[in-house]
Amino acid sequence: MTPQPLASQALGNQLTLNLFDASRKMLADRWQIELVLRIDVPVSEACFGGELSPPAPQDELIAALGETTRFEYRDRRTFVDAAEKAAIMARMQADLLDMAPRYYGHPEFAARFITKRYIESRKNGRVGRG
Repeated sequence: MTPQPLASQALGNQLTLNLFDASRKMLADRWQIELVLRIDVPVSEACFGGELSPPAPQDELIAALGETTRFEYRDRRTFVDAAEKAAIMARMQADLLDMAPRYYGHPEFAARFITKRYIESRKNGRVGRG
């Protein structure tokens, strides 16, 4: 099942948070509720500033990760009664949207995420989109 868009929120660091519903029915009246948060991060030296410096030149970052790299977080509840599905999904969504600007909107989020993905790609010996 393709995740269905729920919300988008612009963050203070020029990134956009996108929320999706990837819930699925498990049994007659039971659901697995899954909320997917995605942030596409442009791979650019412009994300780095202050005391943070890029782990490699931009062309090397792009060769390893592509023009953008995606951050994804999944929050899931299993075996939820169908009667409680909407309320639980609304609470999960509100909690994520409340926390998101402080964490994902931090000025260093993109730089730290790019650095982490680049280091992972080097450790795994991957070349190309990360």
